[in-house]
Amino acid sequence: FPFVRLLNRSGLGLVRLLGIPPSRTQGGMYAEEIQHLINLSREQGLLEAEEHQLISNVFHFTTTTAREAMRPRADMVVIEASTPFEEILRVFEKTGYSRLPVYRGEMDNIIGILHGKDLLRYLRQPERFRLEAVLHRPLFVPDTAPLDEVLRQMRQQKSHLALVVDEYGAIEGLITLEDVLEELVGEIADEHDLDEERIHVRPDGTILMEGSVTVREVNRRLQLNIPESDEYTTIAGFIMARLGKLPLPGDQVVHNGVAFIVEKVEGRRLAQLRVESVASGSAQGNTHSS
Repeated sequence: FPFVRLLNRSGLGLVRLLGIPPSRTQGGMYAEEIQHLINLSREQGLLEAEEHQLISNVFHFTTTTAREAMRPRADMVVIEASTPFEEILRVFEKTGYSRLPVYRGEMDNIIGILHGKDLLRYLRQPERFRLEAVLHRPLFVPDTAPLDEVLRQMRQQKSHLALVVDEYGAIEGLITLEDVLEELVGEIADEHDLDEERIHVRPDGTILMEGSVTVREVNRRLQLNIPESDEYTTIAGFIMARLGKLPLPGDQVVHNGVAFIVEKVEGRRLAQLRVESVASGSAQGNTHSS
């Protein structure tokens, strides 16, 4: 991808700009020093806020894992291999996605990636459609893979989507090229994002969000400073870790003066929550402060 080459070429110029000899950046032991200089440059007005954020993101890029940036399994849209052509078309039309994983039997058995554009040739003769003939080889990455390695593999395989697997080979989620680049440049809005907004700020200042939104995304977009942990990646995971039980509507967690209130639960899954300042709402239900 051209963006990767641009980062590689700009790396030495960046450290020289910060006054660091390039030879000192060869090892990871200087990462904290570089981050300190970046923050200092921002405090002294040498960097604009956007520049500071982008440069910081670049240095954090190699330590962020696929698991932290992926879309969780519960939010994946997948197609079973025996699905009729007409139903496959409806799934693409309804979701707006251009690529979807295809599985056979069970979801952990992903056999390929289907591109929506490959369906066009069969619109007039759907009886000629053979799914196996148009599937693309899936890319699998471990959940512990750093994002720079995920990006390298995407580039090598010319893939815009990768399946994230755990140590047992089970599917944990998926990660797209857009997800990876958003870790560098921030939120990238497209038509699908506008239709399916997962974080919605209401006129009264309260926020509705889906439980599957990652903690990293919440912190990046709302600056709520929610602690990250190996125990969870999503805001639902954070809430459940603090509650110590399966959530019920009305349960809430208060963190740094902000209340996270459970709005909707589907089965055992926290589907939606409301976020508001503690001063704007009353503490009701099961409340946990952190």
